[in-house]
Amino acid sequence: MKEIPVSTLKVFGTQSMLLNDVSRSILFSREMNNFDSSVDKFVKSSLLKQAVIVWNQVFGSRGEHCHWSQFTSKQKVIEPFSRDSILVSLGITLDEWSKYHENMKRLRDKFLAHFDMDTETDHFPNMDFALAVVEAYREWLYRLFQEYQKAFPVRAGFLNTAEFNILIEREWEEKKQIVQE
Repeated sequence: MKEIPVSTLKVFGTQSMLLNDVSRSILFSREMNNFDSSVDKFVKSSLLKQAVIVWNQVFGSRGEHCHWSQFTSKQKVIEPFSRDSILVSLGITLDEWSKYHENMKRLRDKFLAHFDMDTETDHFPNMDFALAVVEAYREWLYRLFQEYQKAFPVRAGFLNTAEFNILIEREWEEKKQIVQE
């Protein structure tokens, strides 16, 4: 295996940061489900909006610089991540994925990033799907990074999903302790 190109390391870092942001936003918003103040509702809503916008940077339009397809098709180290990987991780059909994907893009394009008065936003998409796709891709990216690490050890704080979720739980507990003091 040849040395990891700097451009590949940059993609690892950027996608890792984006995946972390989506996961953190969704998981923190879930922790806020039982909070009823207007401030808490605003923070939860903001977290979910952030999750949708950032999720679309990796899974939205294929033209995005950080879209998963821009990266996975260029590597030859492990089996590529694919739309089939997404379907398996969600346990849904291609038609169901297409509808979900379009709904997430429409929400970003017509309501969050740009506001279109004619866009109906009667419901927020199922964020379980968004999180499952993020976690499936994080696991794939982690396996790829591990393969590269065998030949070229690089110091990085790239965590797999289980490790990252433990980190999030710890962060939330620390936040609760600070608020209670």
